[in-house]
Amino acid sequence: MFDLGGGTFDISILKLSKGVFEVIATNGDAALGGDDWDQRVFCWIVEEAKLAPLAPRDMRLLLVKAREAKEYLTGHAEARISARLSSAASSSTSTLDTETFCRITAAPGAEDARRRRARRCATRAWRSEEVKGVVMVGGATRMPQIQRAAAEFFRRDPLNNLDPDKVVALGAAMQANVLAGNKPHGRATGCCST
Repeated sequence: MFDLGGGTFDISILKLSKGVFEVIATNGDAALGGDDWDQRVFCWIVEEAKLAPLAPRDMRLLLVKAREAKEYLTGHAEARISARLSSAASSSTSTLDTETFCRITAAPGAEDARRRRARRCATRAWRSEEVKGVVMVGGATRMPQIQRAAAEFFRRDPLNNLDPDKVVALGAAMQANVLAGNKPHGRATGCCST
């Protein structure tokens, strides 16, 4: 599992045998997550509109707008970012396109550093050539650049037939069911969530 959530990144190598998942290896980075991309978009908004200094309330609002724009860009070519700020005389409006998003999240070494950190975690967990499938977990894995990075590292397209926001919840529910003593009814009896 390639798990990139809002604030953490984890790799879990699982082996499925006779309907049971066994955890082979795990690794992660508790300081790497989708919030890092949100922060870069936030900085871009502030720089683009020359908004500094900002009141704490406006900073929180723009961080929310940055996250919304990042998520919107997953399926669209551009995102309009509009916010009425209490510390500015007027509202702030910017348009962020996918090309700019990729550029600003790769600005001097930032993307390279994030990729190196993710690659280091994956390499410590397991050799990529031994992985048969990659399940993307966590909302931040929806970003096309994350999908490409996972495909590049594991040399195979990630499996995207599961909602990345629901995978961990589903696994936790299955595990809770097993721990409660319920029978599996022909389904996987073990599960791992990060």
